[in-house]
Amino acid sequence: MPSARRGVGWAGRHIRMDVVVSLLPDRARKAFDIFSDVVTIATCVAPETGAAYFLEVLDHIYGGNVRPVAPWRRFSNPGSRQPS
Repeated sequence: MPSARRGVGWAGRHIRMDVVVSLLPDRARKAFDIFSDVVTIATCVAPETGAAYFLEVLDHIYGGNVRPVAPWRRFSNPGSRQPS
């Protein structure tokens, strides 16, 4: 009977993704990095988040408010501050 536990593993051991990625050839590693960025952007720009960001951009352009930080920058770097 197969185990109910699932994960990235082999022979009962876990494999760290950063180790696997570091073993890839340069072009494959770059492609993986780009794919990872695209997934992050798609996740961060949910309909509500995208709409709120769009309104912040309009307020910046037409209202003179501070320039908004893009959602994918906000979520990928939690310690970042909004530029003045």
